[in-house]
Amino acid sequence: MLRLLPKCSPQQPEPKAAASLSTCMNTARGVTAATSSRSNTRTSHPGTGFPLKLLRTPKAAPHALTEPSRAQEDARLRLRQHRFGGFDAAVAPEGRQKDDVALVESGGYGTSEALEKEYLRLTSLPRASDVRPPAVLAVALKLVKAKWLRRPDYAAASEQLKSIRQDLTVQHVRDALTVDVYETHGRLALEANDLAEFRRCHGVLRQLYAEEVHTLS
Repeated sequence: MLRLLPKCSPQQPEPKAAASLSTCMNTARGVTAATSSRSNTRTSHPGTGFPLKLLRTPKAAPHALTEPSRAQEDARLRLRQHRFGGFDAAVAPEGRQKDDVALVESGGYGTSEALEKEYLRLTSLPRASDVRPPAVLAVALKLVKAKWLRRPDYAAASEQLKSIRQDLTVQHVRDALTVDVYETHGRLALEANDLAEFRRCHGVLRQLYAEEVHTLS
């Protein structure tokens, strides 16, 4: 006899799989909601839901330029005068003022007794203690000539002659000694082929000759 088999029913999905799918969907929704909430937190005021406006921090205002004080202006002026060769007797040290006055009161003659002195361009009124009188300058000129005859050194001789000429100029000395100094410097300049220095000496000598100032020899 044929046995009747029980009727087969369609298989139902496993509840675990369905639960797993539902869990994944809920997790995805939760992530989306959290992201949206975080985004809302950044752009809305907490507790109100109104969007926040991002305001740019204003730049700091530049400091107003203050006018320099009178003391600063005076200090700056004195610095410029010192740098560019100016001289202000009102602000000079007391000791230096006395030396400068002594140079004028003593007939314009210095008091230095140095036979050799480095040549430096003047940037202020000379002090009497730094200037040699004509009597000392005459001895200094003889020393330059003696050294030249013993061992010619134009650089050293020219520096000493320029220093002698400078001391003569600041004391306004224009006599036979002045002519002797410029003639000596002119001869040495020709021997050393220093034409520029020779022209300077020649120009001064022409003025001295026009004033009928000659050497004693």
